[in-house]
Amino acid sequence: MIADNFFDETGSFKMNLMAEGAWAINSVSAIARPLQFLAFHSEKAYRDMIINKVSAADKETFNLHNLISAFCELSVMNTFICRSSDPKSFVYENRVRDDSDKNVEFSIKMQDFTFNVEVKSANLVQEDQEIAKLLRENPSVLMIEARIPNYQEVVDKAQMPVRGCLDNKIKDFLVDANKKFSKSNGEKEVNLLVICWDDRIHQALMALKSPKAQGLLTANTYRHDKQGNPELYPNIDCVVVNKTYSLFKEYILGTLFRNFSPIYPVDPFFMLFGEGCIVDHNLTQDRHLMLNSIMQQNLMIVDETFADSLSPVSIATMSDGEPNTIKFRKYEM
Repeated sequence: MIADNFFDETGSFKMNLMAEGAWAINSVSAIARPLQFLAFHSEKAYRDMIINKVSAADKETFNLHNLISAFCELSVMNTFICRSSDPKSFVYENRVRDDSDKNVEFSIKMQDFTFNVEVKSANLVQEDQEIAKLLRENPSVLMIEARIPNYQEVVDKAQMPVRGCLDNKIKDFLVDANKKFSKSNGEKEVNLLVICWDDRIHQALMALKSPKAQGLLTANTYRHDKQGNPELYPNIDCVVVNKTYSLFKEYILGTLFRNFSPIYPVDPFFMLFGEGCIVDHNLTQDRHLMLNSIMQQNLMIVDETFADSLSPVSIATMSDGEPNTIKFRKYEM
């Protein structure tokens, strides 16, 4: 994609795009650095990333979501390896359960902690495409960002198309990660689920921690076992949700660096550039401080009160100033 946009058929740089050239150069360098670093610590991880995740056989099989998802995973691995006191402890696709054939993304030692990490991202590119499809035929779309008790009433009264929430995606992430993790052995072993989302991060936060929205990590969850008890995820110790997916969407499409100096460019392959939150779930002060140190940012703790304060409904419209750009505004019911 970078080559198509910035180089002609002869391989020469398109001089009329000199202003954007810094983006192309930074993009190639930014991708190469974490891949090279990954190759040094795990040839298996490097080959899997290059052959199975980042590459596409041809333009026709290129999938933007798959590329973003791979970059999100690479960003998390790169951050942990770079910040680790013992990067040689990195184990790609580590199997931490004897009774399962599933592997976590990776395990690594961080000072006196051991982290088992799973990285998840929903297909938010497809979600954007579905919203855009509705907006081509309608001036606006009512977005239900979280479960609401009067959903059917809202749908019946709405004078515009309605798009439902994505909490079942979050549920799938929790179920899958819980099956991959084993019960941690004390506070210093951390089973971490990282959910990479876009700018509408409140969707994931409400799905996880809002009692009003029957959040999955609350006593009011919409998920129950056969005995009617709230479904729990005892093997998951911490959940971090960040905006890395949005960061890589902009990065791949060439819009990320517009607001950054080429001299001090943003590097999306370090998690400090992707605004993140940590969900109040099995959280201790030591774990919180350790994760702050790893990600080099003060991760906001999302509790039930905060999650309940988020707006569950918004309006989507096409932006007047930027073609093919969807904008969202809060809607008071």
